Amino acid sequence: MDNRPIAFFDSGVGGLPYLGWAKEHLPRETFVYFADTAHFPYGEKSAKEVRTFVLEGVEGVIRASNPKMIVIACNTASVVALSELRARFRLPFVGVVPALKPAAERSAGRRIALLATGLTAEDGYTDDLVRSFAADCEVIRIGDGELVRFVEYELVSSDAERIRSAIRPIVEAVRAKGVDSLVLACTHFTLLDAAFKRELGDSVAIVDSREGVGRQIMRLLAQEGIEADAKGEDRLCVSGQESDRYLRFAERYGLAFAGTKV
Repeated sequence: MDNRPIAFFDSGVGGLPYLGWAKEHLPRETFVYFADTAHFPYGEKSAKEVRTFVLEGVEGVIRASNPKMIVIACNTASVVALSELRARFRLPFVGVVPALKPAAERSAGRRIALLATGLTAEDGYTDDLVRSFAADCEVIRIGDGELVRFVEYELVSSDAERIRSAIRPIVEAVRAKGVDSLVLACTHFTLLDAAFKRELGDSVAIVDSREGVGRQIMRLLAQEGIEADAKGEDRLCVSGQESDRYLRFAERYGLAFAGTKV
């Protein structure tokens, strides 16, 4: 048994739905969520900058909280830095990558929309995923940094109409292209999952990697023999300026808001 925390790392609040899945299915585990808000958004930075931020941030999380596992709950950070993290630090890492495989498996029309940050949409790793799992599909890539910003800064205080307005350009693009699967390839967009389902209905499957990531966490815990038997306090920490919106997100996911203290 190992009662050290599992750490989640993201540029902001996007990874919280992934943490929510883990909290629900692993009730004895303790979690610390670190949002690198000082460098948000990653998707508008260069790959070199993101790699530096992630390596420095993860090193700080390891030093401060001694986690037994780290989940890189950010598609952009995973695509850019995951291999180097695994080479540098001797503990298990779980990454998040665009869920193209399950989307292709369920797409009858072979037309898929990939909603991501600009960096993820254009990265060669995404090209490899398309070739490996969706080579016979038309994959329409949509990079939307403004929607990432909306989720980070406005979502928690927005009503249903404001959310509907924010996602309308994506909804219209998806309908115009006639796709039958929408891949949420930035973890921030999983916070809009219900809104996309309401607007697009049953004709478009909304696909993300929450369950796949969660199952991998569970497999690694069992494989490494590091499952917990005593629950501690779950916390949310930020690297940048503290804000009431992060306190509200922490409350929504059952986390103690620790400010800038990891």
